[in-house]
Formats: sequence, C-alpha cells, structure tokens
Amino acid sequence: AAGEVSIGSFMVVLFVFLFAFLLSRECYQTKCRALSVLQEPRALMAEAEKDFITGLLNRKGLERAVQPLWDRCVKNGELVAIMLINIDDFRQYNERFGHVEGDVYVRHVADSIRRTVRGKAVTARVDGGNFFVFAGGMPKQELLELAESIRTNVERLQLPHAAWGMALTASIGIGAERAGEDSSFLRLYKSADTMLSQAKREGKNRVESNFRRGEKYHKIG
Repeated sequence: AAGEVSIGSFMVVLFVFLFAFLLSRECYQTKCRALSVLQEPRALMAEAEKDFITGLLNRKGLERAVQPLWDRCVKNGELVAIMLINIDDFRQYNERFGHVEGDVYVRHVADSIRRTVRGKAVTARVDGGNFFVFAGGMPKQELLELAESIRTNVERLQLPHAAWGMALTASIGIGAERAGEDSSFLRLYKSADTMLSQAKREGKNRVESNFRRGEKYHKIG
C-alpha cells in the first residue's frame, strides 16, 4: 500500500511538472509570436523606406532620417548641406541599352557612394541616376572633400559607358547654409540643384557648390 501511495504521489508530481513545463513553453511561444507581430510592421516599414534596386533610402525613408538631423542643426546653428549626385548622360544610356542594364550601373554607383560616405551623412536614391546626400554639422572643406571622393570613386569604377566608349562619371551640386529658424529645406535643395546644373554646363564630372562657385574642385586623383 505504501508503495502504491509513493507511486501515486510521484505520478501527481510528474503530472504537475509536465503541466507547468507545457504551460511555460506555451507562454514562451505566445510571447515570441507577440514580439514577432510587433516587429513585423517595423521590418515592413524599414523595407518600405528603402529603394528596392540599391538598398539606399528612398524619398520616404529620407524624410524620416533627415528630420531629426535637421532639427539638431537648427537648434545648434550648425551647417546643413545637400549634395545632389547625377550619373552623367544616364538618360541617353537607358534609352539606348534599356533599364535593365541601367539598373546594373545604378547599383554599382550606389555601392560606391555608400562605401565613400560610410555613415558620415544620410544617403538616398531619388530616382533614375539621381542620388541625394544630406550632411549636418560638417565643415565646408570636409563637404568638398567628401563630394570629390564620391565623384572620383565613381569614375574609378571604370564602368564602360558603351554609348560613347568612355567610363561612367557623375556630377555633383552642393547647397549649404548655416541652419537657423528661417532655414528652408526647399531653398537648400534648390541651391544644390542649381549647382548641379552648373556642374553639367561646365563640362560634367565635377563638383560645384554655392560657396565655391566657378571652380572645378580636384583634390583626389
């Protein structure tokens, strides 16, 4: 009889242990599922903010990433700058060889820009062969050197531009100003766009800025 009681007690303890184990396991799995559900929208949001061809930020991601940096620069009165980067004659290349070949070039240029910037600034692909870099708190000389490094590294890719047998190049326009309460992101963007247009007029494959106009800046290469 004593043995039966002992076995019975053991079975009860075993049952309670198994029940507790299964319950804790279910709770753990439920918690994991809940965390997954919470993280999934974040992951989807992050993917929605990336350009699917290059992995750089798109317009939506750019807006989210730039805003806190812009606010900080306004608060501290730091220099804010926009670089607009355009692959020279990219439209003609697309028209002749198609968007599939064009996308290959875009990915190479995007990778080069990403490696050159290395977290120093916010980088995005706007559309086509157009890229955007936003820098806050960076001195003018450093801005020029970063832009020139981007331009030089694109040229050093030696991607053959089969339309006319030359290597692919990029032109860059920089708009910069000291941030303040009256600062305007749109005005800064227009300034960079004006400088990019000037770089194109002056012969392409060059850097132009609103604080160093009319001078082809070459420091590297």
